[in-house]
Amino acid sequence: MQYDTRIQIKKINQGHEVFCSITQKNHSRFSEAQRITNVDFRLNGQIFAEISVGEKLSKNPIIGVELILGKPGDVVSVHWSDDNMNRGDAHSRITP
Repeated sequence: MQYDTRIQIKKINQGHEVFCSITQKNHSRFSEAQRITNVDFRLNGQIFAEISVGEKLSKNPIIGVELILGKPGDVVSVHWSDDNMNRGDAHSRITP
């Protein structure tokens, strides 16, 4: 199964909001047997937020975190895995 992982960065007063969405490529929902178990957000390759996920996460989640450190040109990425060993990632540069 193929997955679509997207990342969006929005400027806010003291930093940035970083949003990640994870869906199956055919836009169907994750099955009951699949659960995303880990999501981490990285700034220039260094983890700044890590989320261990339980059963209460939506089947096609949108996850957001706040990033205070980042500056234009820095790369923000998200990496996730599920309990069936599927993985996905996406990255974007912070713009001025």
